[in-house]
Amino acid sequence: MSETSGILDVFLRGGAVTALLACAALFSVRLRPTRKSLSVAAFCVGLCCYLLVSSPHVPVPAGSTAAILIGLARFVPILGYWASHELFVDEVSFARWQIAVGFVVIAGAWLPPAVPFADLTRGIAVIILFSHLAFVVVASGDGDLVEERRQFRKWFLLMMAAAVIVITGLELTGQDDELPDWAFAIHAAAFLCFATAFLVWAVRPVSEIWPSKPDAPDQISPGSPADELLAGRAQSAMDEGLWQEEGLTIAQLAAHLETREHRLRRAINKELGFRNFPSFVNSYRIEQARLILTDPMKLDYPIQSVAYDVGFSSIGPFNRAFRAAQGMSPTEFRKRTLKDRATSV
Repeated sequence: MSETSGILDVFLRGGAVTALLACAALFSVRLRPTRKSLSVAAFCVGLCCYLLVSSPHVPVPAGSTAAILIGLARFVPILGYWASHELFVDEVSFARWQIAVGFVVIAGAWLPPAVPFADLTRGIAVIILFSHLAFVVVASGDGDLVEERRQFRKWFLLMMAAAVIVITGLELTGQDDELPDWAFAIHAAAFLCFATAFLVWAVRPVSEIWPSKPDAPDQISPGSPADELLAGRAQSAMDEGLWQEEGLTIAQLAAHLETREHRLRRAINKELGFRNFPSFVNSYRIEQARLILTDPMKLDYPIQSVAYDVGFSSIGPFNRAFRAAQGMSPTEFRKRTLKDRATSV
C-alpha cells in the first residue's frame, strides 16, 4: 500500500507540475512581459518547486538543485499573494504594512529552527496576508464587470484559503513531517485539480483576463444590440449626474435603470470596455475634476477640495484614480495646463 501511494503521489505531482508549467508558459508567451503576467508565471514556477520538495517520494537531487528548489518554494506565499492581487485587481498597489508583513514571511522561512518563535511568527504573517487577500477578493467582487473573472474568483478563493489554512496549520503544529503516505497523494491530487482548473481558465482570450493596455478600457468585441442600448442608457444616467451619488454601486444603477445587474455588468464591460464599476464611475468624476482644475477662476482651489467635490472620500484614492486616467497627478495636470495656456497666449 505504501509503495502504491508513493507511485500515485509522484504521478499526480508530475501532472500538477506539467499543468502549472503550461500556465506559466501561456501567461509568459501570450502576454507581453508585464508585472501581471510575470506574477502569475512566477507563482506557477514557485508552486512547481513546492510540489517537488514537499513529498518524500519525489527523488530531488541533493546539493545545489535541492537548495534552489527549496529556496523558490519558500517564496510561494508571497508569490501567491502577489499573483492573486494581479489576477483580481486591475490597479494593484501595496501599502507599507503589506510589504513589511511580506518581509516577515520571507525572513521567517530562512531563519534557522533554533530561533524562538520564527515558525510561529511566519505562520501568523502568512495568515494575515491571506486573510487580507480574502477580503480584497470578496470586496472587489461586487464591482467586477468581467463575468469570467467574477465566476473564477469564487472557487479560487475557497481553494486558496483552504490550502493555506491546512498547510500553515500542519507546519505550525509540526505534523507535516509525520503524515502517512496516502496523505501526500491526496495533497498532490488537490494541487492537480487546482492546476488543471487554472489551466482551463487560462486558455480563455487574454482580454477576458486582463486589458491589453494597463489602466485603459478594454478593446472588446461589442455585445448584442440590447447591450448597446443598455450601455447608452447607463451613460445617459451618468451624464445627468448620477455619478455624484455617494457610494454609488452597480446594484443601485441597475435599480435606477430597471434592469438586471448581470445584464448591466455585461453591457458596461462589452460596450464601454470598463473592467470594474469603480473605474466607470471614476471616469465621470475625473472628467469633472479636470474641468475644475482648468477653471481660471479656481487656480488656488485646493486639490483636496476638488477630490471631495467630485465624490472621493480622501485625497489618496483621488490622486491614484487621476494618475491612472491622466498619467500624472492633479497638481502636475494643473501646472501643465497653465503652462500650455501661457505658451499659446
